[in-house]
Amino acid sequence: MPLSSKIPRASTGHPHSRSEACQACQNKNFKTYVQNMYQFQEKKYDLIRCASCGLVQVDPMPSRKTINQLYDLPDYFELDYDCGITSGSYFENRESILQRHRYALDIFNSLGTRGNFLEIGCAGGFFLDIMKASGWKVWGLDLSKAAIAFAKKRKLNVLNKDLYSAKFKPNTFDAILMGDVFEHVPDPVAFLKETQRILKPGGTLIIKTPAYINTPTFRIAYLLSRMFKLVIPKKNKFLSVLKIPDHRIILNRPYHLYEYSPHSMKTLLENASFSQVQISGAVIQLYFFQQLTSFPLPTFLLSLAFHLLNLFSKIFNYPLGTMISIVRK
Repeated sequence: MPLSSKIPRASTGHPHSRSEACQACQNKNFKTYVQNMYQFQEKKYDLIRCASCGLVQVDPMPSRKTINQLYDLPDYFELDYDCGITSGSYFENRESILQRHRYALDIFNSLGTRGNFLEIGCAGGFFLDIMKASGWKVWGLDLSKAAIAFAKKRKLNVLNKDLYSAKFKPNTFDAILMGDVFEHVPDPVAFLKETQRILKPGGTLIIKTPAYINTPTFRIAYLLSRMFKLVIPKKNKFLSVLKIPDHRIILNRPYHLYEYSPHSMKTLLENASFSQVQISGAVIQLYFFQQLTSFPLPTFLLSLAFHLLNLFSKIFNYPLGTMISIVRK
């Protein structure tokens, strides 16, 4: 039994009425989860949580125009691609980006056949480069004009379009990756159905999402920060990394529209007619944690701690930063 199912799902806020139903379970009862989590253009956004399945989402949901503006900002890939908390731009962090997607390369290359591959949210195309070198025929999509221009300079087959406007033919791809992308999608069920349409029978879809804010770990940290807010200095760096709103160095923009749990992710995938679903939790990679915090402990101690946390995550199927869904059509 997953550890998260043993922890009570205590209410974290007041009832919140909505006309739109939950994307995962169609329930219309929500509760306020975190107030003033994000801000963009003087507008603040809360997080609310479905009272039935526990799916967490931004409220109000940004319009498509606002979402397009977010990724077309000149500073997104220079400063904001990791929510503004890692040093350097996307273009300067090639090795870090590739390390994050190493798991996907290993899974796809273990399939045997190396056919057509699509990366949704390909950014500047670093992972497409590696897949192409491994023998795959690659395509990429991204909403950022700057990222697509960067990828095209390296002769990659990329489009500055969303999944719907790309209009791929049915059963086109043998493998599809959404790495740290699905949480940015405003219409997850429709998006998954379109992905299912263009995936070949027997094809593999990998979805990697952050899995922290919608966990008891975050809820405990958030409640403790509120209990001791009078003695904790504002803009605390460690609490900022833990994404506690009152301590964010920069009030975050609403990039992450949904925060998934294994239960809500499985429900969404089944609603989109995927039947073979494998979901596992993991810890954020060690190098990424060091980049976020510049933690002063020796590397070998941090490495040991992360190996133990990873073991805990796998045994109890409890995500500690990351969730990976492997789906076959």
